[in-house]
Amino acid sequence: MLATQNLVGDPTWYIDSRASHHLTNDHHTLSLHSDYTNGDGVIVIGNGMMLPISHVGYTKLSNSLVLSNVYHTRAITKKFLSVFQFTDDNNVILEFHHTRCFVNCRAKIILKGVLDHGLYKIPVNQTFSKLMALIGERNSLQGWHNRLGYPSSGIIRKMVTDFHLPLSNKNLDSVCV
Repeated sequence: MLATQNLVGDPTWYIDSRASHHLTNDHHTLSLHSDYTNGDGVIVIGNGMMLPISHVGYTKLSNSLVLSNVYHTRAITKKFLSVFQFTDDNNVILEFHHTRCFVNCRAKIILKGVLDHGLYKIPVNQTFSKLMALIGERNSLQGWHNRLGYPSSGIIRKMVTDFHLPLSNKNLDSVCV
């Protein structure tokens, strides 16, 4: 199913060095998402308050920068980018300065952010953020194997990894070929 993204509130991502996961208040931000079905289904924030997780998915900040395992909860008002998860997923360096921040890849600045009221924020490219997105669901590796026309196990593993296809089971050894 295809859906056009409607931006709800502030499209900006705020950098959070203490967050374990990316968080969004708008599931339309997510290119692929599914209902959250793992574990407790809550996010514990700094004051100890527990917020329910509705969905999990992924999105892109640009053609080359991916945010994976983004949790959606309606109980927040901003989008938060986890420093660890972002740098780990994209193999980049986040560099902070007095009034701005930079995302570096191979000694080249690929994204810039600014300090605003004590928070570093990364503005989203408005043209990119309004692109149409494919809304999907989590599948097992076997399910993706079937849906994608029965490619070999090596190809299906590469596609799942490269395109961040959501898996219901993280076992990458369970393809019947």
